[in-house]
Amino acid sequence: MSFYFLGKGPFSKSLLLRALIVQSYFPEFKITGDSPCNDVQSMKKGLKDITDNRVVGHLQGGAVLRFLALRASRMSGRFVLKGSSRLFQRPIKELKAVLNQLSCETKLEESSFTLESEGWRLSGDALHVSVSRSSQFVSAILLNSFNLNYDLFINLEGQMVSSSYFQMTLSFLHSLGMKISGEGQEYCVPAGQKIHKFVYKPEPDMGCLFAVAAMVITGGAVVFTDWPDQSLQPDFVFPNLLKEMGFMIQKTPQNLEIRGTQNLKPIKYNMQNCPDLFPVLSALCACIEGTSHLYGAPHLVYKESDRIQETADLLGKCGRKVTVLKDGLMIEGRSIGTKSNLSAFSFDPQEDHRMAMAAGLLKKTGMPIRILNPEAVNKSFPDFWSVVNVKP
Repeated sequence: MSFYFLGKGPFSKSLLLRALIVQSYFPEFKITGDSPCNDVQSMKKGLKDITDNRVVGHLQGGAVLRFLALRASRMSGRFVLKGSSRLFQRPIKELKAVLNQLSCETKLEESSFTLESEGWRLSGDALHVSVSRSSQFVSAILLNSFNLNYDLFINLEGQMVSSSYFQMTLSFLHSLGMKISGEGQEYCVPAGQKIHKFVYKPEPDMGCLFAVAAMVITGGAVVFTDWPDQSLQPDFVFPNLLKEMGFMIQKTPQNLEIRGTQNLKPIKYNMQNCPDLFPVLSALCACIEGTSHLYGAPHLVYKESDRIQETADLLGKCGRKVTVLKDGLMIEGRSIGTKSNLSAFSFDPQEDHRMAMAAGLLKKTGMPIRILNPEAVNKSFPDFWSVVNVKP
């Protein structure tokens, strides 16, 4: 039952998506890493399609849609972005509002989003962006603000959720040489921004590595090689989170080693800055004796699925008592050695890769789950099932 892993893991999907947008403005910008995951490949194809055909199909990721839509709006023409119906049920009115201020015409249908543009023509003194449901809208703007012939002023409206991902975008762009001034609710991108760094090596994907690390609850160890001293990704907190739960964490100059112990304990944790860890962390908490409280992330309902309710349903099927909160869950966990009379059941992650990984962890601990549509993990980590040695 023990689990062992030695390696680097996949490159960061989030940072690769940002790097690909930058590369579309500066073809000489070299990215020294790649990922076979669906989102990255969808972004590559989408960037080509908006140049060649102006019709982009089979989108699933919110970041891909938002980043591509703003990229297309810098060009002249009519562009059609197609995807799953769930994708267009996620927050999109903010995207329409931004594009309308840039003098683009937009049309939303059940499985497509159409925009007509003549390039950015700002209709006011500043671009007003709502950030109360996602920070990706302002990230999409910043990533597409190169080579403007005017200073772009941006006013943020509402209390920002996932501000750590916005800070990741700022840090990423600053590292390439882009100048962005401001703080709080007001920012400015001066005219004529270019990059000064032309080679970029992506970081490992911290969210995916967390899903691998969590497997050591069954015993064994994981060793992540070439572990960075620092990271732009908010999910970089996961080793400290695991240490707080009682896992053994050992760092060397090159590697990070994680082992399970006999003294694991429940956790109370604010998920505001690392919401993507929520499904797998919830599954982990369900396998530890005691009550855990995960809170601070009401925006989880807008992800690939309603991750608060879907996680509660999954844990409920595993015999755990769960209290649904507007911003998270209370989870009454039991150690994986506790006897149970659970009957086999099926779970469909609804095309949500992180829900599939959470179910994978529970199955690794012995839960009698049949995971439907396991290919959901292809969105970020196609090798997940082989790496964790779980047959869904």
